[in-house]
Amino acid sequence: MKFIAKHRNLIIFILLTLLWSVFMGMMKFYLRSYLKEVRTLQEIAGYASLGGTLAYLVGGAFAYAFTKKKIIIWSAFICIICLIVGSRLHYTPFLLFAFLLSIIGFMYSLRLTVKSIILSTEIVTSGLSETLVNGLTNISILIGFLGGSYLGFIAYAKQGTWGFMRILCLLLVCVLLSLFFTYDKLFTGKPFMPTLKKSMPNILEVTERYFRFLVPIGILWAVGMAMGQKMLQIGIDDFNKMPVSSMLIIVVFFTGGIAGNLISAFIKTNKKLITLIFIIIAGRSVILFPHFLHMHDNYMFLNMYSFAIGVFCGIAINILEGRYFYRIGDDHKKEYGAAAYGLICSILMFFIMIISDLLTTGFGDKFAYFFCGIVILINIFFMKELDKTEHKNLELRS
Repeated sequence: MKFIAKHRNLIIFILLTLLWSVFMGMMKFYLRSYLKEVRTLQEIAGYASLGGTLAYLVGGAFAYAFTKKKIIIWSAFICIICLIVGSRLHYTPFLLFAFLLSIIGFMYSLRLTVKSIILSTEIVTSGLSETLVNGLTNISILIGFLGGSYLGFIAYAKQGTWGFMRILCLLLVCVLLSLFFTYDKLFTGKPFMPTLKKSMPNILEVTERYFRFLVPIGILWAVGMAMGQKMLQIGIDDFNKMPVSSMLIIVVFFTGGIAGNLISAFIKTNKKLITLIFIIIAGRSVILFPHFLHMHDNYMFLNMYSFAIGVFCGIAINILEGRYFYRIGDDHKKEYGAAAYGLICSILMFFIMIISDLLTTGFGDKFAYFFCGIVILINIFFMKELDKTEHKNLELRS
């Protein structure tokens, strides 16, 4: 009970992170079922990420000017409006689909900016280890997206086009839970327009300072999500699994990610070396995936491979993110650091999702997997340069 009282805000934060992740997973896979004849999962994720890019450009200014509670509440209500409009107009024509997904992505990413600020605050002030706090957050994201993916399929299967009502109810629960937040007393508000004018220079400064953390984190998240979604489609298209039963792949993939986060939470030494090793293993695993799938053409192997990639990416992401969020908090750059984090992640998510989809359509899956694997291996060069920085605290601790 003493722990609950001391870390009340952290517990509410983890629950909200979980529910918002359920929302995003549910929304994506509901729309995947609803629009399966005309839109791919990569398109849905890609345009949501595109809206997120703009949100991160202004997210720091919003986070300074408005209370964290208001941002979360308004983000939920605007997402509700977009879902209602999309459902009534069937997400057609294409421009409406792209616009609504971009707005939802914008609001979700604005909420993610708040998430990153609070996460950095908790890492610095809670007294708990950075990998533990970040690991719990990532686990809630993975479990939420996992549960939401399943619920999205179920919502469409049971209620058809009215399944979006379940998503609306979930967002209303997020609004109610956010009312119990007390983080805002820790922050001092600033005028919006002056802060917005200073936002880009500050975001660029943080991006430049922490570039060698941000790029690997963004790539690993983007490729990890792309791989999970591609494996799901393989289960549906190549192994003739029903969408709901093929969810086992997503379950296994995110279970691997959760395991990776749990494992890395207990890594105390040689963090840089361990991160480098798992980046190399993850990159080679993605490149070789089509070859191994051809040799072991069965659904069980697909799930085992999915689990392994989830573990590899989960370990590397948690170590890098834990260090990054600790440093932007220690550097008093939480708002702009959160915006820079989201900006880089959303840009990389958009391009990797879209390029992967284009390569699959134009040249086949092998080219898409090769591209994703090479992109992961590029992170090796960022890891080698981590110690070469002018900032005294930027070297990755061992």
